[in-house]
Amino acid sequence: MAMVDGYVVATRLSSAFKKNGSTEHNNDHTLMSSNIHQALVDFDSKKRRKENNVVIRKARKYGQWWCSRNGFVRWVLRTATKFMSGSMIFGEVLSGDKSNEQFLAAMNEDGL
Repeated sequence: MAMVDGYVVATRLSSAFKKNGSTEHNNDHTLMSSNIHQALVDFDSKKRRKENNVVIRKARKYGQWWCSRNGFVRWVLRTATKFMSGSMIFGEVLSGDKSNEQFLAAMNEDGL
């Protein structure tokens, strides 16, 4: 999740710098700072925060299971992960990150 967030922020900031450089070649810091501010505001939205909270809750739930004092729970998790394929584990990790998937699709539609 953090890697995708970094990619999205970097792409939006580079687009803001590109917008500033393509209009004029002077040192208009107010225009550049407003473009940067708008790029960061577009990145941060209430919907995205809400969806990221779902991912965080899911990660905490898995963490609590792995650190459980219940031996049966630990045995089930250890056995399940031993026999699961890597693609299943990775698919489970990515299944909760719908917000970044939708966000990247919207960013590609915007032409960023």
